Amino acid sequence: MGNIPEKRKSDEGGHGWPAANERRGYGLARDTRSDPLPSWLRFRYPRSIVARMSDAPPPSAESAPAQPASQSGGVNVAAQGDATVGGDVVGGDKVTNVTTITNIYQAAPAPAPTPEVAGTGLTALAALMRSPGVRDQVVAFRTDFQEASRQIDVLADYKDLHDLLHQIEFQCYEVLAEAAEHFPEDEAEAGNITDYCIRLERFIDQMQDVVAHGFVAKPDTLWIQRLAALPDELDRAVNTPDKKLLNDVLRRLKQVLDLQPSQINTRLNGTARALRLRALVDALTRVQDGILAQEGLDLDKKREFYRGMEALVTVDQTLAALIDDHDGWQAVESLLNRIEDFIKQDLQELEMSWPDLKARVEPLCGRRTDKRALALMKESENLETALAAGNPDHIRKIFRNYRNRAGELFFRLDDDLKRLCGDLRKVGEPLASVLRMTE
Repeated sequence: MGNIPEKRKSDEGGHGWPAANERRGYGLARDTRSDPLPSWLRFRYPRSIVARMSDAPPPSAESAPAQPASQSGGVNVAAQGDATVGGDVVGGDKVTNVTTITNIYQAAPAPAPTPEVAGTGLTALAALMRSPGVRDQVVAFRTDFQEASRQIDVLADYKDLHDLLHQIEFQCYEVLAEAAEHFPEDEAEAGNITDYCIRLERFIDQMQDVVAHGFVAKPDTLWIQRLAALPDELDRAVNTPDKKLLNDVLRRLKQVLDLQPSQINTRLNGTARALRLRALVDALTRVQDGILAQEGLDLDKKREFYRGMEALVTVDQTLAALIDDHDGWQAVESLLNRIEDFIKQDLQELEMSWPDLKARVEPLCGRRTDKRALALMKESENLETALAAGNPDHIRKIFRNYRNRAGELFFRLDDDLKRLCGDLRKVGEPLASVLRMTE
């Protein structure tokens, strides 16, 4: 997956962040229907972050953007939407100063709501905490901030272990296995194996640094101790030389690489599911209420904080949607694996499972509009036609195509989820700075 916060993806890529809202003078109580979302992800922004403003100066006549037509109950945010400012807003407060909202958001189009923008908002909050009143507001919710910070650290460390395992696989194991085929006859390969051994040591050292943080559960790190013994044995195999010992080391390394990535991935997804970003948003919303009641605060920092809060809400929504879809595709993968176990023998498992499989896949694909989802739906039609025709060889061929398409979608979704988990560090680091200022 490309770096989600840095690059918006096209429909072909199938993922990306909601684009920046280009309307000048928009507030947090905005129409959600007109905001572009990721091409395959469909959800509505929450309408709960609506603020009362009181202390910013009104814009000048030259700088004030055009206002929507006034309604009897307030000011309509968008003609085609259902959120209004000045009347009661579902899930939020009544806005009593529309001019101030406009003033705070008139400076520039908002950036796309990414973890980085959310982190910038928290950095702005840290700056605002130089005011004792703001600091007191944050201290009141210190426990919520601590728990969110801890969960993000756990998530980031599992992500780091997962990435290091992949680096070991592609930068150590595969090249070691190729070099071992020509060892010890090819003396040049002995030097290559030594180089790969040094690289393996470096990755293991990085894993041990992650473990030293203390966020990853100890039972999930015991395999690293076994891994740490392998570089010395590799060195002994080269210097002896001992091809049998070299092959034994490679076999044990392969065992770790076959087992641990999936287990770490399971822990990563479970930690993401337990992450309570919503509690952090709720706490920050209460802090926002206190900030709005204070005069003399830096307007630019307030703007960054509000936009950061909005970005955090979107990140929370995106994470929840990815987790829901991941759970759905995980169930599909289990069905497909069961069918694969029997399809060489007969088609009975496929025929029995097809209605359930189809019922699970169609709504998952319906939430996407990228080429891969459309291709899978086309293969679904082909497989249904093949099942009706009853040609076993043709059915097996079409099922392979269907299975490959579904597997690719699940792989990319899993990658999207892991990348977002890693990017949450851009929220965790400034959140930790905020916490230090409460001590």
